Amino acid sequence: MSNDSGGRLAGKVALITGGGSGIGQMSAQFFATQGAAAVIAVDRDEAGLEATASLVTEAGAETMSVTADVTNTELPTATVGEVIERFGRLDVVMTAAGLSVGQTVLKTSPDDWDMVFAVNVKGTFLWMQAGIPPMLEQGAGSVITVASQLAINGGRGNAAYIASKGA
Repeated sequence: MSNDSGGRLAGKVALITGGGSGIGQMSAQFFATQGAAAVIAVDRDEAGLEATASLVTEAGAETMSVTADVTNTELPTATVGEVIERFGRLDVVMTAAGLSVGQTVLKTSPDDWDMVFAVNVKGTFLWMQAGIPPMLEQGAGSVITVASQLAINGGRGNAAYIASKGA
């Protein structure tokens, strides 16, 4: 099945972390409406991934869901390999997975700090590292990372999130 709506992403294959809700889910749907042939959504939320798959399918694109933690170091390379095998290409990697514990510096535990940085920074790094080589091989592709205005403007009570989005 191929989405031939002629949109800006006509025939492209996109992978989105954090694709089970929020910005990731809406981006998956939008990519499909813009002609993407396939949208791969990665998230820990299985029910959210099912909802995303429905939105993508309704918009006319193929879909693949990966229920997983984005910080798993082996997962990105294995998933990208599966995407290439199944769809023949990878054109977009969007890292929308994000985590916040909503605490001040004084109330944030070292474990919570590490967890937020693992998802928001390391997860972004791992998926970019896995997704860029096939794009280089095919001579084209896009990487989209989702930050936050808090990284520039700051905020109260969300120290780890703000620092991680600045990273």
